[in-house]
Amino acid sequence: MVTYFDLDGDGKLNYHDFLQILLPCDNPYLRSAATQRPNQELYPNEFLPMRVERAMSQLIYKEVKLHLKAENIKRSLESSYDFSVRAAFRAVDDWNYNYIDKQNLKRFLRSMGHLASKQEIVAILRRFDLDGDAKINL
Repeated sequence: MVTYFDLDGDGKLNYHDFLQILLPCDNPYLRSAATQRPNQELYPNEFLPMRVERAMSQLIYKEVKLHLKAENIKRSLESSYDFSVRAAFRAVDDWNYNYIDKQNLKRFLRSMGHLASKQEIVAILRRFDLDGDAKINL
C-alpha cells in the first residue's frame, strides 16, 4: 500500500500521500475543510480519540485487502495474451479525453451491463486517482 500511494518513490508516505489515502477525491469542499482545520498537537504519550484511530485502522485494513485482491486480478489480466493497458484505457475513455472521469467510467460500466452507484464510481476513482483531481490518467 505504501508503494502504491508513494508518489515520489522514496518508500515513505509524506503528508500529501497520506491525504490521498484518507480524504475523498470527489469532494473538494470536504478535502479543503479537513485540511484547513486547526491542528491539534499530540504529545509523544498521547493518542487520537479511539473512534478516529479505529476508523483509520479500518480504512487502512480495507485498502490493504483491496490492494491484494486488485494485484491478483492484475496478474491474471497481464498473463492474458490479448491484454493491453492502453487498449483497456481507450475502452473506458470513450470520448478520447486522455483521462477517465466519473462520466466516462459510468458509461463504460453501463455498457458492460453494470449500473454503478455514485459510491462505486467514487471508490474506483479514489483507488486509481493518485493526484486528487478525480481523474485517472494513463
